[in-house]
This record gives sequence, structure tokens and C-alpha cells, in this order.
Amino acid sequence: MALRAMGHQVSYVHLRYISPFPANLGAILKRFSTVIVPEINSGQLSQLLRAEFLVKTIGFNVVRGLPLRSEEIEEFVMQYLGGNHHG
Repeated sequence: MALRAMGHQVSYVHLRYISPFPANLGAILKRFSTVIVPEINSGQLSQLLRAEFLVKTIGFNVVRGLPLRSEEIEEFVMQYLGGNHHG
């Protein structure tokens, strides 16, 4: 991930299924102060994660019928980090 190469402490998890959520997902998410959730919809997964695990999520929602590119996600994260958010 280019963000790590730039010195940012970021991680990612790729969910292959959400019903049920992976057994260790809550423990993983709670290690982070902020969880950014890229979605190609209006934020359903973000809502589920907040409800199930009581974690702060920031949605990156793009509704256009095309997959998100990694560069788009990195740009969103950089904008978030540049806005004086810590975590």
C-alpha cells in the first residue's frame, strides 16, 4: 500500500463474507480509532459495522456502478489524514 511507503500507519481488511462476520473482526476493528469503509453503495456495511462492533467508521461511498480504484481510496485516506484527524 503506497500509504505505508509514505510512513502512514494504516492497515486494511478485506471482508469476503459478512453473514456471519468473521469471528475475530470485532477484536481487529477495536484496535483502531477510525475505520474507513470504502463502498460502492450508500454505506450499508459501515452501518452494520457500527451497530455490531460499536466502532467509529468513516464512509467512502461512491455510487456509480464501477469498482473503486486503489488510487481513489488512497486519495480519500490522504485527505482524511490531512484534515488533522488522528488515529
